[in-house]
Amino acid sequence: MKTHLTIALVALTLTSACGGGPKGKSGTAASGGAAPVAGDSSGSTHIPEAAPQATVSPEIAGQLEQGQREAAAGNLDAARRAYESAASTDSSAPEPLYNLGVLAERQGNDVEARRFYKQALDARPEFGPAVTAIAQIMLRKGDAAAALSFAQERLEKAPESTGVRNAVARLKLANNDVAGAIADATGVLRADEKNVEAMKVLGAGYARQGKHELAIAVLASASANDPNDPEPYAKMARSYVALNEKPQARLQLEKAVALPGGASAEVYNDLGLVYHEAGDYAGAEGMFRQSLSRHPQFLAAQMNLGNALKGQQKYADADAAMKRALELNPNSGDVLFNLGILYLDGQLPGVEPLSRLQQAVDFFQRYKQAPGRPAANDPVDQYIAEANKRIVVEQKKAEAARKDPKPAPAAAPASADGGEK
Repeated sequence: MKTHLTIALVALTLTSACGGGPKGKSGTAASGGAAPVAGDSSGSTHIPEAAPQATVSPEIAGQLEQGQREAAAGNLDAARRAYESAASTDSSAPEPLYNLGVLAERQGNDVEARRFYKQALDARPEFGPAVTAIAQIMLRKGDAAAALSFAQERLEKAPESTGVRNAVARLKLANNDVAGAIADATGVLRADEKNVEAMKVLGAGYARQGKHELAIAVLASASANDPNDPEPYAKMARSYVALNEKPQARLQLEKAVALPGGASAEVYNDLGLVYHEAGDYAGAEGMFRQSLSRHPQFLAAQMNLGNALKGQQKYADADAAMKRALELNPNSGDVLFNLGILYLDGQLPGVEPLSRLQQAVDFFQRYKQAPGRPAANDPVDQYIAEANKRIVVEQKKAEAARKDPKPAPAAAPASADGGEK
């Protein structure tokens, strides 16, 4: 049976579905295929490298580096202490406050994350990464227009800030203003030809226009200027997929996750999809878990984790993972469809076949009521018919068992000492 694998569009390389988290992580592809969803435009779940010492003091740079190492190792409490120490050392430095926001996002606390990002902007109003990160949280709520409006308001307060200009360009992509985003990025590059953030927006814009060779060239230049930034690799992977050069796509994603600070949740999710397609379900599971460690409410990765577990025949674990995805978005067509497939085919411990099949039908029926479903040529009715046929078979088996119950096996004769022989 087919399943939906939900792809995160890394850093706005394709059209945003206007959101993330519970609302916007479900895709719109037809049943049985991969369902693309909007990704993290900022890579805000990625811990960036320490700012150059020309920007912060050597002491702060060292604390930021320590925090990055701890975060990459999964020691979030230790990373938080390092960033808090940096913030107390110099309250005017936005970098440690921004990274505290990143850690809060990794733990699913968007309210606290936004508070830290706001503090970073209070410390430096032109700090572009914090503008983008706040806007990304707004995107997850499903309001791309409000996110763009927020970034544009920040630009009015700091019109010369290339960081905020780049943030506005990213948000224009989220609002499907590809030409505007390309124009803005080009304007930044005219003033600073090595501006990596502008290169990333420009590359994403070209990819949105289907100019993937040109996108790769721009992104390769961005990577050459900042080889420790995972985003250009992830964006290049998207374009390589579009060009059907999957080995190159895998190589770029593996480069991204191997960097000292790791990568964003969306990058790990995409690499998990590559492993899943290759039949490496255990490897895929590892990547999806890494993704969720960076964004616990990432619906795409949560559902894909369930499919990776199903591929390993860990049906009970797959059920639990997909039920968690359903908690994140009870109306997700992708999750409901995949639960229907799991209950149609999986052998779930403690669940009788008849009950399992009846639940499969229920999931499929709920899927048909989900927004935008069923799509054209949707196979869901075929799966419902298959499940109903199996239900009839199970009902006949149960009826036959009632009419002609099999006798219980005879007890073994007792031995001389009172035990069984």
